[in-house]
Amino acid sequence: MASQRLKLTILTGSYPNVPCGISPYVAQILRRLIRREQLDITVVTGTDSTIDRNAVAGCRVVADIKSWAVRHFQEIAAAVLQQQPDIVFIQNPTVNYPGFKARVMNRVAAALKHREPDIRLCVFQHDIAVSHPLTRWRYDGLFRAVDAIVVSNQRDWQAIRDRGIADDKIIKAPFSSYFQIQGCDPGQKQAARRRMSIPPEAVCLVYFGYVVPGRCIDQLLQATRLLIDRGYPVHTLILGGPHPGSPDYFDQCRALGNRLGLDGHLIWTGFADDQQVIDGLNAADIFVSLPERGADMRNTSILTGILAGLPVITSRNDRYYRDPDLEAFGCITVSPRQPRQITQAVAALIETPVRPKELTQRATRLEPDRVWEAHIDMLLRAFGLS
Repeated sequence: MASQRLKLTILTGSYPNVPCGISPYVAQILRRLIRREQLDITVVTGTDSTIDRNAVAGCRVVADIKSWAVRHFQEIAAAVLQQQPDIVFIQNPTVNYPGFKARVMNRVAAALKHREPDIRLCVFQHDIAVSHPLTRWRYDGLFRAVDAIVVSNQRDWQAIRDRGIADDKIIKAPFSSYFQIQGCDPGQKQAARRRMSIPPEAVCLVYFGYVVPGRCIDQLLQATRLLIDRGYPVHTLILGGPHPGSPDYFDQCRALGNRLGLDGHLIWTGFADDQQVIDGLNAADIFVSLPERGADMRNTSILTGILAGLPVITSRNDRYYRDPDLEAFGCITVSPRQPRQITQAVAALIETPVRPKELTQRATRLEPDRVWEAHIDMLLRAFGLS
C-alpha cells in the first residue's frame, strides 16, 4: 500500500491590504510541485484574490483571509491550521511596506509553531538586502521561528546570514524568467524592429518592467540624450506602464523625454502584452535596468534580458548588499543615478560588442525549465523531503 502523501499548505499573501492571490511565482511552483506528485497541496490566500484556475489545477484553493493586518494574525494562523498541514510554506516577498504591518508574518509564524510545534515551517523571503540597514531586524522573529528560509539570490542569503541565522537554515533556490524567450536570427530581428518602429540602423536600448521612480527611467532618458549628443544613433524602448503606487511618474518621464528633445528616439508601449515583450527584446541591442537599490538575480526582467541574448547594463548600490552572481553572468553594473556612467557603459558595448557566442552561453545557463526544476529541488529540501 502506497504511503500517504504529506500535506503542504502554501500561504500566499504578505502585503497587508493589498490583493495577493496566485502570483506568477506561486503559479510556477504549483505546476511543478503538482507534477512531482509528492505532496497534497492547498493554497490559502485572500478573499480579494485573483485566481487563475488553470494555474492551480490539481490543488485546493482556500480564499479565506479577509485582512492581512497584524491584529488578525491569529485568524490567519487558524485558516492555515484548518488545512491540517504537515508543511507550511509562507510567501513573504517584500519588506517595503512600513511600520507594524511588516510584522504580520512574524506573528503568524510564531502562532503556528506555538499551536503545532511539529509542523515543518518554511518561508520564502526576498528584499532583506535592499531594506534600510536599520530596519533589517524586523524579520528576526520570523527567521528564528521557521525551520527553513528560501531566498533567490546571494545578497539576500548574505543579509539574512548577517542577522545571525545559521547557514544551513538558509536555502538559495535560483530563479529563471517567467517568459519563454530566446535570441533571434537577423531576419527575425529586423521584422521585430519594423513592428516596433525602430530603424534598422539604430542602436536599440530596451527597458522592461513597471515605470516606477525606483527604476530610474529618468536617468536612462538623460543617458539617451548624452549618447545622441555623442553621435550614437540610439533609440530607447520602454516596455512597461505606470505602477498603481506611483502613476504620475510615467507622465513625468514622458514629459522629461519631450524636454530633452528625444521625440523620435523614444518608444513607449505602456503595458506590453507577451508578444510586444518578445518583439521588443528581439528588436533590442542592449538591455538596461537600473533599480535604485541595486540589482540581483531575483530581478526576473534582467533574467529575461539575459535569456533574450542581450548584453545587460544594470545597477549597483554600495549602501546595500551586492549580488556577485550578476557580474558572473556578465552584467555590467553602474551607479543608477549617474547618467554619465550609464552613457559610458552603453558606449563601451557599442564600440566593443559582446560576442554572440558568449551571450548564447549565458542564456543557456538560465534555461527556464532546467532552472525552475532546480528551484523545486531546493524547495523540497526546505520542506525536509530530500
